[in-house]
Amino acid sequence: MESKILQAKKRIRVLVVDDSALMRRLISNMLDSDKNIEVVDVARDGLEAVEKVKEINPDVITLDVYMPKMDGLRVIKEIMAISSARIVVLTGLTDPEIAVEALHLGAIDLVLKPSGTFSIDLEQVQEELIKKVKAAFMVKRVSFQPIKTRELPASFPSGTSGVVTIGASTGGPKALEVILSSLPSNFPLPILIVQHLPIGFSKALAKNLSNRCQIEVKEAQDNQPLSFNQVLLAPGGYHLTVRKKGKKIVVRLDDSPPVNCVKPSIDKMMKSVAQVYKEKAIGVLLSGMGHDGAQGAQAIKQKGGKILVQDEKSSTVFGIPKSAIDLGCVDKVLPLGSLGEEIVKLTQSFSEKKLS
Repeated sequence: MESKILQAKKRIRVLVVDDSALMRRLISNMLDSDKNIEVVDVARDGLEAVEKVKEINPDVITLDVYMPKMDGLRVIKEIMAISSARIVVLTGLTDPEIAVEALHLGAIDLVLKPSGTFSIDLEQVQEELIKKVKAAFMVKRVSFQPIKTRELPASFPSGTSGVVTIGASTGGPKALEVILSSLPSNFPLPILIVQHLPIGFSKALAKNLSNRCQIEVKEAQDNQPLSFNQVLLAPGGYHLTVRKKGKKIVVRLDDSPPVNCVKPSIDKMMKSVAQVYKEKAIGVLLSGMGHDGAQGAQAIKQKGGKILVQDEKSSTVFGIPKSAIDLGCVDKVLPLGSLGEEIVKLTQSFSEKKLS
């Protein structure tokens, strides 16, 4: 990433937007500590932010969602209409639903705000903030519309077994909306999702997706049996896996160390699914940085399952899908708008053969 920024022959120009003078100073100092980033200005409210975007056209904006004169969600809408600047939202945990809605509107990522000058996690926040500002600078903004849903035919086998697993990171929340809203309300398989987000936001994301789709999305719970027509999202800070428990298959949540520097890990979920479901597993990898999910997809493929990935054009970041493609384990590379239909086709091809 560093080399790509240097190749651009410019520092990343950042506008810091926050109604707190302390936060503006803290955030600016954090970002200015990196040689590839330059804070070119600050704004203390939403109206000032929009005006300064018009004046200085920054590359990246760090934005608090709670501000006077114009709230953060409206600011995002205004900026998206006038600028190509990427937005990284800085937020607390007071209302995670607002922060998740910011991702729906077009923000690239979320960072938890430091709690103050003497915050014990200040160094960790600085590292994450710098990393996500750099990532935001490198990605493209992608716009797409949800696909209209359709019901599965009545002749669809009621006893179909199998599972769909979906992994995503940067750009994932909006992509998940498109896929899930394209699936019919009578979709017969359980769907397991790992979306990389800061701890504290997964429940809000599940609620946001439920409000936009025909299938209810919930945070997964430990020892929860998998069943027909169910979408479960890994809670932030816990790995999600599956295992057999008698005649049932249940979700397991564990607090083991991060895998690929993330927790939950797509790889860990998909590898466990490969062991339990074998050829009755569908793995889907969406937009995201890094390579988490590539080895998990390979494990599913080796057991006879199917792997679909989002194509580069429709991805905010092509890192995760490309990593799986490079391993040679992908069956189809598809535009985001076609993935839901392909999932339905693969599901319809599954027989009623029970898992071995």
